[in-house]
Amino acid sequence: MNIGRAILSTILLIVASALVELWAIIPIVDKQLVHIARYYNFINGLLTLTLVYFFVKRFRLKDGALILSTPVYWYLIAIGLAVLFIFAIGPLSTLFREIIGIKPKVVTHTHPGNFPYTFYYFNFIAAAIIAPIKEELFFREFQQKWLHQKHSPIVVIIANALLFAAVHLPLVSWAFGTSNDHGRQAFIVFFGALLIGFVYHKSKSVGPAIALHMAWNTLVTFY
Repeated sequence: MNIGRAILSTILLIVASALVELWAIIPIVDKQLVHIARYYNFINGLLTLTLVYFFVKRFRLKDGALILSTPVYWYLIAIGLAVLFIFAIGPLSTLFREIIGIKPKVVTHTHPGNFPYTFYYFNFIAAAIIAPIKEELFFREFQQKWLHQKHSPIVVIIANALLFAAVHLPLVSWAFGTSNDHGRQAFIVFFGALLIGFVYHKSKSVGPAIALHMAWNTLVTFY
């Protein structure tokens, strides 16, 4: 796989994910099922994870188990890097504001008070567990592994991080004018993806990459 095909595969992932999300139309059409939409992130996460899992199993570069064994210290390093990166978010946000010359406004979404506690639990599971597994299987175990066959590690890690950051751009929110993020999240995600790509390359297993991503998303929830 070259970088051009990596870009194409990322576009296909975005399109496939958008198609999977169409299930949300059902609760809108049938008002009796509208409560299901509360768990949109969780349900959508499971559906896209299933799609990505079978895709990666079929098209990844075969060299053994999906998650190869690696020394435990790589998992400890991954979690440690996630903790350190949390403290870098503030400075990176400041750097981003200096680069674009605009202070992004934080858009706060309010939710009705009748959401059950399970709504928040399922959303947390979607963000801290499902999303990291899905994204690391695709971007590291599938895409980065293939890219290493044709490009140098530094080129692969940077290119892969750029593509990973691109899928975190709030394109839909921009289209509807509901976000003033200006790409701040994607900017920060890019640097986080550099760490994940490095850990994946050095550990030779997607396991530590998933651990880093899970720890990162979990800590961000409380940051």
